[in-house]
Amino acid sequence: LLVTEDAHDRALVAIVLEQMMAGVDVLSASSALDFADHLAAGGFAVAVVDRELQWADGEAVLEAIKRRHPNCATVLLGGTPDGGESFGDVHVVVTKTSRGFLELPGAIERASQRVHGRTEAPHEIAAYDRLVEQLPLGIFAITLNGAFNAANEALLTMLGYEKFDALSARQLPDLITDVD
Repeated sequence: LLVTEDAHDRALVAIVLEQMMAGVDVLSASSALDFADHLAAGGFAVAVVDRELQWADGEAVLEAIKRRHPNCATVLLGGTPDGGESFGDVHVVVTKTSRGFLELPGAIERASQRVHGRTEAPHEIAAYDRLVEQLPLGIFAITLNGAFNAANEALLTMLGYEKFDALSARQLPDLITDVD
């Protein structure tokens, strides 16, 4: 489901997704009425929502989608993913630039994986986990809000934590002393 008022953005997203992702059917909502119809009907696995709509805030639209369809992957179009902004329950954020549009298929795949879990075979996951734990580098995963999802032993040692539970109570910005 693509929710944006801009006809050019709708056309560009449809072209990019249909060319780069086999079997994609793009449902478009350009108004509140279109959105309400699609929200009630369902039948979509991913929602790509423009952050700036005239009739609603894009983040509020995504929240409505998550309430009605909790297993729907979400992509916010028009954020700055590395700009330190927090977007609540959004799975992936892409910029509203030519690069962002080209990255949309990958963003949709990442958002889907976050909702439905990893798609790798169990032996691949185990091998990856062993590698991450053995590396002498601090490795971690965080949410868009900066909350820790995972950390390896090396990171815990570097930061002076014995268990992940103690680190998980903190957020990454809490641990940065000099942003510059």
